[in-house]
Amino acid sequence: LEKTGKTLAFLSRLDRSVISGPILTSMRFFLIAAASLLAGSQAMAPPIPSAPMGAKMMHVQQPALAVECFLDFCCPFSAKMFNTLYPNRASLFEGKPVEVLFQNVAQPWHPQSACMHEVSLAVKSIDETKFFAAAAALFDHQESFFDENVMDKTRRALYSELVAIAAESTGLDAADIASHLELIDSSPNCGSAVTLPMKFAAKYHRVRGVHVTPTVFMNGVEAPDISSGWSVEQWKDKVDLCLSQ
Repeated sequence: LEKTGKTLAFLSRLDRSVISGPILTSMRFFLIAAASLLAGSQAMAPPIPSAPMGAKMMHVQQPALAVECFLDFCCPFSAKMFNTLYPNRASLFEGKPVEVLFQNVAQPWHPQSACMHEVSLAVKSIDETKFFAAAAALFDHQESFFDENVMDKTRRALYSELVAIAAESTGLDAADIASHLELIDSSPNCGSAVTLPMKFAAKYHRVRGVHVTPTVFMNGVEAPDISSGWSVEQWKDKVDLCLSQ
């Protein structure tokens, strides 16, 4: 920005005797306009996540295989995949150069899904090591938040129930989790402390073309053969095949 400002100031001060004639004058104004746009674009650049997207299940250094699982807490098929992978993570991935990443996908046709993901991201922002404990608990209580069970509940009522589940499963303070869900008092439509992480998650799965859940990517490429109904043995075979290539 400092360099752009200096360029803009220099161009603005140029003497007309140096740049004269219709073409050169047009070039002068074009360069000034371009410098102004560059300065504005840099000043208004959108925020970028401070770390790569996703919650790490295995915390492997320099993995040879990255398995990204795009999951929704309100999706029974996502729950089925999670409940195959997470409880069996040691036998599936331990000792192997494999990282498994949980990618949040809030499906808009289940409005309560957003609240479920917000609570998980609140836990993650407080203590990332507690994320999977909260995720497991949210999946375990998934049916309580199916459409027919939440149709007449308010947003605050949903938060209250979800925070209680997250606090019990992680040992975190319920008030601390809830504080991340309160509106930031800066404008009437400002969102909360987890609004930006939710935006990052939505942008990430949209740019990857993820629609249905679960969807799995391996080393950045979608693996459409992987199903929520896969057994532990099928996962082992797939992982070993990928590592052997």
